Amino acid sequence: MGFAQLYYTSCEHGLSGYAGYQFNAATPGVDPRVLREVERFTVYEPPRRSSPAGVAAHPVNLCYAPDLGGVPVVSRVVSSGDDPSGRPGNYFAHSLVPAGGAADGDGAGGVRDGGPLPAELWGARFWADAPVRGTGLPVLEVRRGPLDRRRTEAWARGLPPEAVVRLLVCADGAVDGARPLVLVADSASVAHWVAALTHLMPPERARLLSFATYGADPDGTPVHVIGVPPGSDTSPWEDRFTVHAPGSDSPGRLPEPDERSRAVAARLVGAGSRGAVGLWRGAAPYASGRERRLADWRPVLAAAAALAGDPLGPEDLRAVREWLSEAVEWLAPGDTASLVARVLDSGAGALDDGALAGLQRLAHRVGADEVTERIERVLVHRSLDGIAGGGAAPRVAPMRSDAVRAAARERISALLAGEPSEESSPGRSARVGTEPDGTGPEAGAPGGGRPGAEAAPARAPGVNAAARRGGVGGGGVAPDRALELLRWARAGGLAPSAVSLERYGREVVAPLLADPCFGRPSAPGVAGAAPAPGRRGGAPRAAWPDPAVAVLLSHHHEVRRGAAERLAALPPDRLADVAVGPAGALFAGDRDGASARLRELRRLGTDDRSDPVGLLAYVVSVRREGRASNAPGLAEHDLDDALLTEVWGPGHGPHSALLALRAMRPGVLVSPGVGGWVAEAMVAAPAPDGERAWRDLVDEVSRHWLRDRLPVAGQRVAVEWSEVRPLLAGLHRAGEEHGPERLAAVYRALVEVHPAVDAVARRTVVDVLSGWRSPGTLAAALRGCPEDVFGAFCGVVAARLADDRPDTATAAAVYLAAGHEDLAGHERGGRLDAAVLSPAVAAWRRRHLAGVRRQLPREGAAAFDEWVRRRRGERERRRFGLGRRAGGRHT
Repeated sequence: MGFAQLYYTSCEHGLSGYAGYQFNAATPGVDPRVLREVERFTVYEPPRRSSPAGVAAHPVNLCYAPDLGGVPVVSRVVSSGDDPSGRPGNYFAHSLVPAGGAADGDGAGGVRDGGPLPAELWGARFWADAPVRGTGLPVLEVRRGPLDRRRTEAWARGLPPEAVVRLLVCADGAVDGARPLVLVADSASVAHWVAALTHLMPPERARLLSFATYGADPDGTPVHVIGVPPGSDTSPWEDRFTVHAPGSDSPGRLPEPDERSRAVAARLVGAGSRGAVGLWRGAAPYASGRERRLADWRPVLAAAAALAGDPLGPEDLRAVREWLSEAVEWLAPGDTASLVARVLDSGAGALDDGALAGLQRLAHRVGADEVTERIERVLVHRSLDGIAGGGAAPRVAPMRSDAVRAAARERISALLAGEPSEESSPGRSARVGTEPDGTGPEAGAPGGGRPGAEAAPARAPGVNAAARRGGVGGGGVAPDRALELLRWARAGGLAPSAVSLERYGREVVAPLLADPCFGRPSAPGVAGAAPAPGRRGGAPRAAWPDPAVAVLLSHHHEVRRGAAERLAALPPDRLADVAVGPAGALFAGDRDGASARLRELRRLGTDDRSDPVGLLAYVVSVRREGRASNAPGLAEHDLDDALLTEVWGPGHGPHSALLALRAMRPGVLVSPGVGGWVAEAMVAAPAPDGERAWRDLVDEVSRHWLRDRLPVAGQRVAVEWSEVRPLLAGLHRAGEEHGPERLAAVYRALVEVHPAVDAVARRTVVDVLSGWRSPGTLAAALRGCPEDVFGAFCGVVAARLADDRPDTATAAAVYLAAGHEDLAGHERGGRLDAAVLSPAVAAWRRRHLAGVRRQLPREGAAAFDEWVRRRRGERERRRFGLGRRAGGRHT
């Protein structure tokens, strides 16, 4: 490696052109910025207690900075007595800068070209100590330094290893900004110490360590390691530096290294200066390139040793294991697999679940099948025993070993079925977990050998008791254990068979849900705790189910199916209580046909009947789902009269029947009793406000396929209404002009018809008559109509006239019809006057009377006023008990 040379001192001839401190000579081409930095860096001050005359005894300062003006510089500075003007304290600095004045990326001497480390140049013969006449210097070729690894190792052989370990860690920390290291020793000893430390450090790290073998004031010397002469007062520096006198201070006075740094330093000190070369060379292929501190190299050096077959302690193996999760990114797959196997060989039973899972992921990533099977056998055995013993499901990656997957599924199914765990079984099989080399979960360790696991019963108290109360002959693990098993199985890609899950739902979950004593007490204010609305709102409130049961049912449809099948076999009343309680809520969102009966009962028991059509459609669809799955406990038909009565209650009207009729879509299995339920609404004469719904119902039934399934009375209504309805429609269309001609046909059709048809038809006739305004037409119709029609007409008109806002148009029409010649003197005319008109008109206000008067012929207004006066007079006389005066209606 070629170096540019710089001579600096106080002289008469130099690069400045005048006498004084200056660069006496230099290799051309060095950057002026570098010159300025070197001038500051190499300032020399003799020891304060030294004699100016004893220049030869003054310390030599071999100093190095990895970055002075952008380049590494190594300098040797010596005291040179008086300068040419006679002033004492002159010094001479000989500095080396990489040729070209720019760094090559490797520091002084470089790593790639095998150049010497800066401290190795102590005592080299090329160092100058006096100025020269000329100002130019050649490039200096340096191949090696006197203080090489062999000499350093020989020098350090008698040193306390603990001192070297701690000083090495201190120097390493100083590079990263920790306290600089002050060595109280002569400059030659400091140079040997620096050489020893840099020979042990990582090669690139060694070239980052700045040092000065002598400094009068450590505060003014910006380096990582600095030497001060023996006898120096170090107390001013002890709060800012790590101060150590190698010859007299105990190593214990140095800071205690962290565990990782100590391990690396101890390995290096044990190898020595020459052996460290091999350690770093062997570790290089496994490094990421991001290692800096000694602690960063702990797992790399341990991994290199492991791959070389060297023995490793537990801490080294732990460091390798923790490092592998990151190192797998750059390591060769075969190296990763070998390291994982080495960790397992040291004792898989001592590793916790997280460590094993991490090794499993590594084995998966590099495709190490044999290692994968070893890890997964241990993981499965330990995890399942731990879960059955009361532990939580550990994290695990999906299993890839086919043999382990098959054995694990079998074991999970056995645990769900209530078979004893392998650890408690007398004939314990090694099919899942024990390593061929004996590294498996320790038989005596709680939780299947898993570190930190606590043993617990395999079944929660109350599971078997609930099973006995529910009539179940066996019982698996408690729901919380089953939940952990299934969580672990899902994470490991080990879904148990649907058969085992359904069996668990039947034999364990269903009895728990059916047992009112099981679960947490329901609490006030908790959603779902209040009695359900609807017909079963008064049912006893069930206890809240176990939270684990709720999760099992929500996440595993096979468990839901098995539980629903078993619950469907309960007595109807008990099943209904379960359905409306919190247990039934766990099936509310299910779409499996097996739970159809539960969902039907829950909806019927909790619905508030605000949307009966939606309720009916839901139950019908649920029944159809269940029928497609051969669900147990379902009604024989999708729609039956019992369901309709449950939805609408007893005494349903035509509107309810009409809505039910429209719900009978193609494909719905309808029971024979539905026809009778619909007919009930047809054969009962509807109230006036239900007449429209009755008409729509009968019309729709007449076109519906259900018509043939109606009872005789219902079919009669449908037939007779189909005959009367056109006549009534013709009467409406005929109006007053031709209406009277059609009345006779209507009356004939109503002879001996069903009472419901008769009531609706006669009400229709009355509505038509009350709308006629021609006095003669209305009078003739009223005189010739059946008595019940006339009575109904009087009732309708009387109601209209007694209203707060009376119908004055109808009043005028009836007034004129009652006085018409067809009714004058007729008994019905008198009834209209006395029973309909007089009671209403006598109590009317003047504005109402005026409204009638405006609709009468002009010539009849006076007669109307006279009639009103007489009727009001009669009212007053009756009020005072004077009786009725003789006199009749105007003519």
